Amino acid sequence: MPRPTQKSTQRPTQAELTRNADERAQQVYRAHARGLNFKKIGAEFGISRSRARQLTKRGQDLLRRKDNPLNELSTRVRNVLYDNKCGQTPEEISQWFAAQPLRHLRTIVNFGAGSQKELSCWLARHGQQPLKEA
Repeated sequence: MPRPTQKSTQRPTQAELTRNADERAQQVYRAHARGLNFKKIGAEFGISRSRARQLTKRGQDLLRRKDNPLNELSTRVRNVLYDNKCGQTPEEISQWFAAQPLRHLRTIVNFGAGSQKELSCWLARHGQQPLKEA
C-alpha cells in the first residue's frame, strides 16, 4: 500500500506574518489616501468598515515611523538621546556627542558599550562621524 504523501505545511514565521500584516495595512492606508471610503476599502479587501478604519490607522502609523530615522534605534538608545536632549536629527546628535568629554559619556545611565556601538553604526549609516571610543 503506498504511503500518503506528506503535505509541506510549513507555517510562516512571526516575522513573515508581521511583514505581511504591515504591507496590508499600508495598502489599506494608500487606498484611503486615494479617496476611497472605509466601506469601499472593506469591499476591495474583503474586510469590514471597522477593520478598514483600524488598518488605515495602523498603516498611517507605520509610514510615519519609517519617516523618522530615530526609529531605527533601539528604545534604550532613543531614551538616552531624549533624556539627554541630544537632538532629533543625526547631525544634531553627532554634534552633541562630539562636544561631550569622554568621562561624561561613561556616566550616562543605560549607555554601555553595546548602545554606543549601535549609535556609532547608526550615525555612520546616516553620513555622520561615529562616536569617539569611550
